[in-house]
Parts: sequence; structure tokens; C-alpha cells
Amino acid sequence: MNGSDNSTPSRPRSITQPSLAFSSLPPLSPSPSSSRRNSIPLMNPSASVESRDSSIRVKKKSLLPPLCVKRRAPKDDIEPFKRHYRSLSVDSCLSDLLKLPPSPNNVSSSRSVDGEQNASELEFDTSVYTDDELNKIAKSTKLKEVASDPKEVRRILKNQESAARSKQKKLQYMINLELKINFLENKNASIFEKIKLLENDKTMRMNEKKEIMIRIESLEQHAELRDALTEHLHVEIERLKAVLISNEKGNEKSPKSRDDNM
Repeated sequence: MNGSDNSTPSRPRSITQPSLAFSSLPPLSPSPSSSRRNSIPLMNPSASVESRDSSIRVKKKSLLPPLCVKRRAPKDDIEPFKRHYRSLSVDSCLSDLLKLPPSPNNVSSSRSVDGEQNASELEFDTSVYTDDELNKIAKSTKLKEVASDPKEVRRILKNQESAARSKQKKLQYMINLELKINFLENKNASIFEKIKLLENDKTMRMNEKKEIMIRIESLEQHAELRDALTEHLHVEIERLKAVLISNEKGNEKSPKSRDDNM
């Protein structure tokens, strides 16, 4: 085999037969083909990877910056790699990427977005609003956010006014209810006092009625006694009349008898 064949077997060997450093399996028994390949001088895989990476780095140096390398100021030129690092930890790459300063394009875009939002919040057509509406918009952050839409602002203001009117009506209704309650409480107190007076008057009238009934009963008893006495007097008078009449008759008979005897 000539010298040109010595430079090519490194790539197929790196693909077909894994390196012992990356494999934990025991080596297979040698075969005739493997013995023939072992006679060919091998190249270091790290050297092939380094040469391939260096060629890619030379071609893409002007387009993309290499990974895991801090960016330099625009004034300084990027220094080419002098050696290839085969093993780099993912944590170190991420930490280096996090430490990189933000690009000026992103900062300017974020600032421009913020500026546009602030401008949209602050700049609106004031000619479509009255002075009262402008004062209300200045006092409310919610109205400031939708100040560019007059219909929405007026809708919110109408809702606020209707809510204020309903609240005022509720307050007035509560005040009227409290006044009515106080009036009814006073009236109830006066009626209660009148009821007490009427109850006292009723008690007095009942007592008077009892006294009158007692007097009537006593008068009825007196009338019955009087009737009994008058009847007894009539009987006595009749008896006395009868006695007198009998006495008169007896007196008339006695002189006649005396005359006859003489």
C-alpha cells in the first residue's frame, strides 16, 4: 500500500470502530480484516477533529463568533484560537453566555417599545374632550390608558356618573328611611303614651262603674225597704181604721142601752 492510502483510513476507522476511551466493552477477538487494518498506521482522532474545526473556524470566522468566548469591544479584533479545547463543560458555556452584555439592538428596541407605549399613553387628541373630561382623565390612570379612544373614555365616564347617581340615590333613600323611622318611632312613642293614658282612664272608669253599681244596689235595697215599710204602714193604717170604726159603733150602742134601762 502506498503513502496516499495512509492518510485516508483514519476517518472510516473513527466511524466503524469506537475508541477504547469512550467504550466500556472488552475488545473483540481479532479478525483477519482487523489484523490487516492494524498494520496501517493510525492518526490521533483529536488531531483530525482539531484540523477539521480549525478549517471550519477559518471559513466562518467573519460570520459567527465562537461559542464559550467572551465578546470583545468593537475596536479590538477577534484573536484566532491557538489550540483546540476538546472538553468544555455546559455550565461554563452557559455562565459565559449569561455574562455577555445585551446587544445594543435589543436595548434600543426595548427602549423604543417603552417609548412608544409612553407616547401612546401621553399623546392623545385633547380637542375631542371638554375641560371637565380632561380633568377626570388626568386624575384616573385607567382613563389615561384608553385616552386615545374617546368612545371608551366617555363610556367609562358615563358608567362612573351612573354609579355615582345610583350611590347618591341610595344615600338619599337611606336618609329618607332614617327620617321615616325616626318619625314613626316618635309617633309610636306618643301613641304608646296615649294608650297608657287611656288604660288609666279605663281603670278609673271601671272603678267608678263599680262604685256606681254598689250605690245602685244600695239604693235598690233602700227602695225595697221603703216599699216594705209603706206596705206595713198601710196595713197598720187599715187596722187602726178598723179599730176606730169598731170603737165608734160600740160607743153608739152604749147610750141607747142606758136609755132603755132608765
